[in-house]
Amino acid sequence: GSTIVDFTNATADFARLGYSITEATDLAKAASIYKNVGDGINSVSDASESIISTMKAFGIEANDAIGIVDRFNEVGKILPLDNYIG
Repeated sequence: GSTIVDFTNATADFARLGYSITEATDLAKAASIYKNVGDGINSVSDASESIISTMKAFGIEANDAIGIVDRFNEVGKILPLDNYIG
């Protein structure tokens, strides 16, 4: 899983983007989960960037970020990344 340092850094990164501490914590939790279940996600930083870009692209609020992870995970089950690499 993710380390405390990863979680703390992710929370701080989200807070620097203007999210409240509560929102930043929720986003860090989602990023930590996504790092563990996401195909091709190698760090909490990668997960954070993916979540933020998706939130902005689709107008999703911070409190719904875990839904992004759920959707990515479902798509990953249907369309495994291995089918598109190499």
